Amino acid sequence: MLDLDASIHEQRHCQNAEGMCKTAADVARYRTVIERTDPDGIIEIGTYSGKSAVWFARTAGCPVLTIDVQHTTVDADTLAAAQAAQVTLLLGRSTSPSVIDSTFAWARHKRRIMVSVDGDHSGPVVAAEMNAYSPLVKPGGYMIVEDGIVRWLPEQWPYYTGNPLDAIEAFLADHPEWANDQELEDSAPTTQFPGGFLRRLR
Repeated sequence: MLDLDASIHEQRHCQNAEGMCKTAADVARYRTVIERTDPDGIIEIGTYSGKSAVWFARTAGCPVLTIDVQHTTVDADTLAAAQAAQVTLLLGRSTSPSVIDSTFAWARHKRRIMVSVDGDHSGPVVAAEMNAYSPLVKPGGYMIVEDGIVRWLPEQWPYYTGNPLDAIEAFLADHPEWANDQELEDSAPTTQFPGGFLRRLR
């Protein structure tokens, strides 16, 4: 059961785990997904500092493709670590046809893709990303959509149109082959990704 008040408090006073903008509880959930599914490729939408891409690559032991409209916040040390850890930085809008085509080409020979959606938190953008990249995930795999907590953060509303949880709810209504892994979400009382631990059923 989600402790919403505690989750909001964590978001506003986040002590970044592993140098990433993710709480320890959500990092633990990512570890569980990686252990369960043994991905041979991870697609991350939203690079920011690049630290999560490096963490994904080192934790999963597989190549990572991370997509962002800019990589100016990736410092030299993280860039060097990314290159050593099989991280590819793809510059462009995640919803542009050229970026989608490049991503599908990168994923062509991989069988167990995990997708992490953490870019623009506007509902329509997240919805477009989910629809574009979800076909890369095979049954049993995961697409994790971050920051549904934005729904309850009025200070962030001016920056977005809707929020990721709007997109998640609409996506699940149209895609019965997907479901939120409620057991995984309930493994800790707080999360920044309510409703976002999506597992492909078939």
